[in-house]
Amino acid sequence: MRRMRRLRRSGGAWYCVSRQGTQAPMNKLFAELRRRNIFRVAGLYAVVSWLIAQAAGVLENALAMPRWFDTVIVSALLLGFPIALVLAWAFELTPDGVKLTANVPEDASIAPKTGRRLDAFLVGALALLIVVIVGDRLIPDRPAPVETAAARPPQGEEAGGPHPEAAVSKDAAADSSIAVLPFADMSAAKDQEYFADGISEELLNVLAQVRGLQVAGRTSSFAFKNDNRDLREIGQLLNVSHILEGSVRKAGDKVRITAQLVKANDGFHLWSATYDRQLTDIFAVQDEIAGAILDEMTPFLPASAVAASVAPAKRADIGAYDLFLLAREKMTQDGSRAAYEQSVMLLDDAIAQDPDYAPALAWRSYAESMLSEADGGVGTKPMAEALPVIKEYADRALAADPKSAEALFAVGSYWGQRGFADDLAYFDQAIQYLRQAVAVRPNFPQAQNDLAYFLDQTGANSEAIAILSAVLAHDPGLRDANVTYIYGQSARGNHDEAEAALTRWLALRPDSADAKGMRVVLLNRRARLADAIRAGEALKDVADGGRLQRQLAWVRLRLHDKEWLDANAPTGFAGLSALLAGDRERAARLAEADPYLRATTYRALQSYVPRQYAAGKIDAVVAYYEQALKTPAAAVEAWNSCDCSLTSLAAALKAAGHNDYPELMRLWKERGDKDRAAYANSGEFNQAEADRAALEGDFALAKKLYARAMDLGWRNSFFIHDEYVTILPQDADIDALQARMRGLINEEREKLGMGLIKNAR
Repeated sequence: MRRMRRLRRSGGAWYCVSRQGTQAPMNKLFAELRRRNIFRVAGLYAVVSWLIAQAAGVLENALAMPRWFDTVIVSALLLGFPIALVLAWAFELTPDGVKLTANVPEDASIAPKTGRRLDAFLVGALALLIVVIVGDRLIPDRPAPVETAAARPPQGEEAGGPHPEAAVSKDAAADSSIAVLPFADMSAAKDQEYFADGISEELLNVLAQVRGLQVAGRTSSFAFKNDNRDLREIGQLLNVSHILEGSVRKAGDKVRITAQLVKANDGFHLWSATYDRQLTDIFAVQDEIAGAILDEMTPFLPASAVAASVAPAKRADIGAYDLFLLAREKMTQDGSRAAYEQSVMLLDDAIAQDPDYAPALAWRSYAESMLSEADGGVGTKPMAEALPVIKEYADRALAADPKSAEALFAVGSYWGQRGFADDLAYFDQAIQYLRQAVAVRPNFPQAQNDLAYFLDQTGANSEAIAILSAVLAHDPGLRDANVTYIYGQSARGNHDEAEAALTRWLALRPDSADAKGMRVVLLNRRARLADAIRAGEALKDVADGGRLQRQLAWVRLRLHDKEWLDANAPTGFAGLSALLAGDRERAARLAEADPYLRATTYRALQSYVPRQYAAGKIDAVVAYYEQALKTPAAAVEAWNSCDCSLTSLAAALKAAGHNDYPELMRLWKERGDKDRAAYANSGEFNQAEADRAALEGDFALAKKLYARAMDLGWRNSFFIHDEYVTILPQDADIDALQARMRGLINEEREKLGMGLIKNAR
């Protein structure tokens, strides 16, 4: 038979090869593998290795080990697999110890007995494996939410009543939360970071459409870009139970996207996938990933969210989409004037490629606003020239997609700017469109922030704070929401809440110049003037568009530092040093010559009116009122939009015997009665209440309120000047209050090594 094991050809005839000739060695090999327990060793090794890998993941998070710990363990286990098989083949366990298998006679081998033991171990390991899998699925771990005053969402009636999904348990709500971290750019040239960020944000936006799914905001999630921080810590900072991370590799017209969903409290991977697509199909990839994540999170979502489907991502020309992402990256990550100017060119190119791409049109409108002279802008274009362009792009965005949250946001922002420029009544239209934007995309932090801002401007202070609290619960790193919230809480005298928000903001964005600048604001509000100056000087090299310099100017004004104001006063502070020096005529000339002070009614009420009144120019104040404000209602509306007082205007109208004075006082008192509960701990509010009491002749109440205002942090350099305290009588009580104010200011001046103020001059 051995001669038939080779195939031969003879005389054109084929001789058959014996099947036994090829199968015999194979049968013998498998028999030997079984005899030496190779299959049992392989199975047991695989099961035990899986259990060890899971344990490594748990230990990595529980003991705060480096993120590469479990990777090293898994790699070692993989390398050990072939080694274990080789050792099982070459060696055998005998009663006399481990020996080479070749040296063990077959009749002396105990391999069958060893095999039975291995079978028992394998069954036990498989049982343990099943227990681990079932336990992981049926008993999900839940991280304890990290909550601060700033991050605590409004409850009950303050939040506008219970949400339709309020029946969901707190544990379920904790599990139905996710943060989408910025995807890593794995492209060869490392030049696609903006594209990877765009993919991450689009996924975030798609998931945010699902009611009942709490999605951390972009600003906060993106704070961890290029940050190797432990996922458990990120989950705690963002107060989420799930994290989506991944990578993007772009080459030519192809893209590979990998994504994985991770439990934030223990680092376990719930789901992962890789997608290879043509760039023209990128939106389908977004939809696929979002749908897969939603499927994985279904057990943690309320029934209404489970039944809902994720709306498809908006389609666009891929070239326009690419340009749009790059432009938005420059605006949001750089924010300089040069970045906005470059973004305008990129967005113009995107719009040329896809004229109906609503997000590009909406952001083009926003860029035009930022390049204007608007408050908070980075440009100098006159608002009268910018407004038509802002409106054009906002209208085009809305026409292209009436249901686009970005388009509705852009239109709302236009009406807000129009309100500041022309008529504060336009704030109502801004609020209307911003409410629609939030209704389309409930998790739209920027639109929610602006909605809260304009609500606050119109007097809806409680609703504004409730909205901002909810925004910061999901996006604690959002710059605009933090600024608005911290300003609002500090203005109400709620300094602890403001400090909590600032602390969490700095934890997420430790390098944020704006966050550090807010420390100056809070220290100023708490009357820690010397500390505010030191904090500001530590940031003197920070380029923030002049905001820090203006904050420092307000602190210097409270310190009665006329020398600094003379040398360093930014735009809008002209004339204040002259008033501190008692040169009222010069102060009046400077105020009249500065158009910035009268650019808007709220700015005039904050700056122009008080300076002209202090300079004794009653006629100038009355003339401005009749030309610009015209009615008491309009004056109160403008006052609500500025961080200022109605005292100077009311005192001027009273001195002039103006017919509108009684109605102005009635409306002022009406608003004060409405705001008293919210602003009871505000020094400035108590000072304004004292001023109104003095104007009405109730000097006993006025003196009491001035003392309380000082207790709460009110500091005013003009209060120590007799010539400016014109609404108060000359008596010992007023002298004592002025002396106390002088002493409080001198305490702060002394900390800075400044000379003490000994008299009004």
